[in-house]
Amino acid sequence: MLVNNAGATCKPNTANNALENFDYLIKVNLRSIIHLTQLAVPHLEKTKGNIVNVSSAAAVRAFPDVTFYTLTKAALDHYTRNCALMYGPKGIRVNTINPGPVNTEIFSRHNPSDEVIQAHQKWVKETTALGHFAEVSEITPIILFLASDKASFVTGASWFADGGHSIHMTPIPPLTSSKSSV
Repeated sequence: MLVNNAGATCKPNTANNALENFDYLIKVNLRSIIHLTQLAVPHLEKTKGNIVNVSSAAAVRAFPDVTFYTLTKAALDHYTRNCALMYGPKGIRVNTINPGPVNTEIFSRHNPSDEVIQAHQKWVKETTALGHFAEVSEITPIILFLASDKASFVTGASWFADGGHSIHMTPIPPLTSSKSSV
């Protein structure tokens, strides 16, 4: 089994250099996964192993503040689907998990101010149906499932574990009544 769990939202200290940030994210979020996959395929073919790529719910939503991150994760999802077709005949399954906001260091590693942290926590609460960050312990069982024999007929799939983040829309205020029409 290979779990590709590479992820960065931006290159540190490149706020005004879009191409440098882009190149960095392509290397971290996509090229590293392609490289490791190529190295692992001969072994996975012999063992009938599988690959789980850790993508993001951001792969299917636009977030202008992290455009290149979302682009690399969307590309990873598409790479996964292509690999599922290429390696399926060799007995290798390839899937992604697309977590939403997870309580990891991906956000905090850039040393945000308390104000930015609070704003991010508020944003997560407002943009996920479940209203909170996931814990890593809520994501790992899905990775383990995708890597297990219980998922033996699953390949080329993107499994969302995002608390409803990818389906969230800003609520429209009621026109005449506070009663729901659903």
